[in-house]
Amino acid sequence: MINKVLFFMAGVILSLYSCTKMDDYKKYFTDEEIIYIGKADSVQVISGRERVMLRWLIISDPKVSSALIFWNNRTQERKIDIQRGQGIDTIEVTIDRLEQGFHSFEIYTLDREGNKSVPVYASGMSYGDYYEASLPNRSVDGVKHQIGGDTFVDWLLADSTSIGVRLRYTDTEGRNRVVVVPNEQTMTALQQVDLAGSISYQTMYKPDSLAIDTFYAPIISLKANEILLKNSGSPFIGTDVAGRWGNLKDWNYNSAVQNHNGVGGFDNLNGSGYISFEYWGTPSITNGKIWQTLNLPAGDYRFVTTISNIDFTCEASYVAVANGQQLPNVEQMPSALGSYKLTDNQLNNREVTVHFSVNQVIMPVTLGFVSTMLNNNPTSLRIAKVRLFRD
Repeated sequence: MINKVLFFMAGVILSLYSCTKMDDYKKYFTDEEIIYIGKADSVQVISGRERVMLRWLIISDPKVSSALIFWNNRTQERKIDIQRGQGIDTIEVTIDRLEQGFHSFEIYTLDREGNKSVPVYASGMSYGDYYEASLPNRSVDGVKHQIGGDTFVDWLLADSTSIGVRLRYTDTEGRNRVVVVPNEQTMTALQQVDLAGSISYQTMYKPDSLAIDTFYAPIISLKANEILLKNSGSPFIGTDVAGRWGNLKDWNYNSAVQNHNGVGGFDNLNGSGYISFEYWGTPSITNGKIWQTLNLPAGDYRFVTTISNIDFTCEASYVAVANGQQLPNVEQMPSALGSYKLTDNQLNNREVTVHFSVNQVIMPVTLGFVSTMLNNNPTSLRIAKVRLFRD
């Protein structure tokens, strides 16, 4: 009997203990139901300059009215309002004042009662001065200026990660112009460039195709390193050509050069086209001149002439550059800005260079050739090409 009583009492105690353990979980919950809001979907972190853009979709939940974003180990946060439309909404939020580097974000969506979604985590890069300082510029092969025409920038191949070049220059009316050069362009023609002004450029980059900001390589200054002369040779072009002899297109010349029945200065020997002085069974030449005059900005220059051939010995023939509108006579050659005396066939197929400087902002300069052929009969001089470089 005693055993039965003890067994009954033990059962009652165990039953009470079991009921107490089963109800323990209730202390962790309120009587209210937990409501979860539709979370941010397809989150992207798009890079920018010391900032990023967060982009995500609200797929279906019409109750979403705001979002809460944490970053920097939850030390910074931002709350935004969301106006839901019909169907799927795209949300974009820019987070500013970020150091260059990798950043992680925690995103919650909320309804008007404060119910929130489960967190969504995303990360991405922001870029700044360190990144920008590492960017290389596209290389330039040369800059050529046509007097009275365009200026041409010849480009080498572009870096495949760049998105183009931003080029700036001052035109002849003092206006600042901006030109965007695409990667596939290998030559850019600039209109009305002021040679005394500035040309500069920067290569443009985006860290990735979606980046919200453009970054620029350091500024590089350019100047026209070649001045394109009219009818510069290889071959030269003649006018009034009768057989082998004629006058020179786009060049000035005096009557002393025209010792081939009223024409001269152009020799179409073998159909090649040369600047020419020749005293060979013809009237002699005294201070025969062939020239071009152009306005040049201050700087140092090289007038380079390619000699095709000299037959026998030149008496007094010069490549010359002078201030103003005229070339000096042979006896006045020391007054020229620069000159080079042409002699004999040792110069055949060679280049000769006249160096000169322009000291004023813009100055008229005349360049070309002066020859006197009185005593050495026969003598001939043929020039294949001329070029003007700015150092």
